[in-house]
Amino acid sequence: IILTVSLFFLSLAIFVSAWVGEIYFDFDEGWNLVYGLGDINQLDGQILEKSSIKAIFAFIPTTQEYAQIYPKTDFSKINLIDDDELMNTAFWVYTEKGALSEYWLAEEVIPLKDRSIYKGWNFLGITSDMAIDEENYTLGIMKGSCDILKTYFFDNENQKWINFPLNEKINKNFIGFGLIVKVSENCNMKVPEKSLIMPPNIPN
Repeated sequence: IILTVSLFFLSLAIFVSAWVGEIYFDFDEGWNLVYGLGDINQLDGQILEKSSIKAIFAFIPTTQEYAQIYPKTDFSKINLIDDDELMNTAFWVYTEKGALSEYWLAEEVIPLKDRSIYKGWNFLGITSDMAIDEENYTLGIMKGSCDILKTYFFDNENQKWINFPLNEKINKNFIGFGLIVKVSENCNMKVPEKSLIMPPNIPN
């Protein structure tokens, strides 16, 4: 257990010195469902101060339960999922102050097609590959092999769940937010590939 805890905090220390990018997010006072924000140090040097964060929880899709990340960390639960997979989910972040702020990303973004979607609920983070303005893809288009049963978006301004239709278009304003998606079986989602534009055929 001591070794596991030490390795976890070592990984956090590495994250601090090796952030891989930034995302803007409009934090509201209270709960926010945020892609990839699993460590308060990801707010180093940003507008939203770390002291404003009072709690962070992850959702473990393999066991369908919450795991506390901050102020105390439930290692027995978060160790059931790989770090890179966990950091590509959406986290519950509770802040006592609201702010439009950037936060650092601790892991490279896993493309939607390479993320595992598990039977039951999944806390799906919205990333740039899902939010292409010229295409405005929907979850229905990106469902891949998934039988999607329910989807919800958390309205952090009003602190309530909103049904998120499968035909709702996703644009760049959604990047950094999270959705919860319930599926019937383990599956994979994917962003459709753009058709390749080819020059005219050469005459015979």
